[in-house]
Amino acid sequence: MESFLTVVQCRRDAAASRPLPTDDALATLELHGAVCQIGAEDNQLGSGTSHDEECVICFDAIAERLVLPCECRVSYCLGCWDRALAASFNSSGRARCPTCRTPVRVNFDPEAAGGRGRLVFSAENEGDESEERSDVVNRLAEQAAPLMTRLLRLHGETHPLLRPMARDPAGSLASRPVSHLKALLQHVGGDPAGCVVKADIIDRLLLRVGGAPQLAAECAALGLRPDSPDILELGGGSTNSLCLRCVCGGNMKRLSGRARCRQLISGSGQQLEPQVLEFWLDQLMRAGSRMVVCDLCDEHLSPDAPVYTCGNEDSTILHPTTYDCCESCYVRYAVEGREDNLATARR
Repeated sequence: MESFLTVVQCRRDAAASRPLPTDDALATLELHGAVCQIGAEDNQLGSGTSHDEECVICFDAIAERLVLPCECRVSYCLGCWDRALAASFNSSGRARCPTCRTPVRVNFDPEAAGGRGRLVFSAENEGDESEERSDVVNRLAEQAAPLMTRLLRLHGETHPLLRPMARDPAGSLASRPVSHLKALLQHVGGDPAGCVVKADIIDRLLLRVGGAPQLAAECAALGLRPDSPDILELGGGSTNSLCLRCVCGGNMKRLSGRARCRQLISGSGQQLEPQVLEFWLDQLMRAGSRMVVCDLCDEHLSPDAPVYTCGNEDSTILHPTTYDCCESCYVRYAVEGREDNLATARR
């Protein structure tokens, strides 16, 4: 079991905060819905679309040329450049230009671009080579944490069900038929036997999930809305307009602790038969192994705790070992709408 934990758990041992590089000449680009900023002496972007240039990786036309933080004059689209840095980091522990292999330092400014955040790429300085892989992951997560708390609050403010249900779960579910509420109870692993009236089912739902905020989070993840006609037809998850956004611009999905551990093991390169994988998962659950770490508060999560994870996984250098947010942070900022920075201070 220890070998699995070693393979799938590359997390931070200590925070190593570094100052963001400053530069008078900075170019802004769209990247996964966030904004990336390239720091170098004469970085400029061509205006308009250049039909003569195409990305050397995907061969798509490049709308605006990216000037790299190295001596290369190769054309990359932003998506391929980002994925190449992430792949390099995951294979060797350092982000390198895919052409000349020059090490690239990556930082994140959460206050730039009107609060949308901005990646900052620059050539590595002397001393950067000593930064451990876990320190890089931790530094980027720490720099992105203020943006993640804002995204959580925005998600809670704009979701039509989340905060009303947390305040009044009985009122929010009062219009649902008993059969639908029983289906919801079974979905969260509860037993509706003996429940006759709605109040009984709702009480059992609250007991099963741990309270009103957790029930609201569960229903939001299922895609339930005030005008949803049928709980029995749910399960596809929230629509894009209601999804929680990650700091990289991707969608975050709520998974059970077991499903997230399965995802980590499957993505670790271990080739396991399905029954063997489930056997190891059973062992991990029994042992209480804490494989998942919240990238916001840095807490190691219980294997049975639900978690919000980014669909972009490890394909962006902003979070090259995937990105997870625990339900405690989700409740604190999305459901309760707190303005404090307690989660980031814990890091």
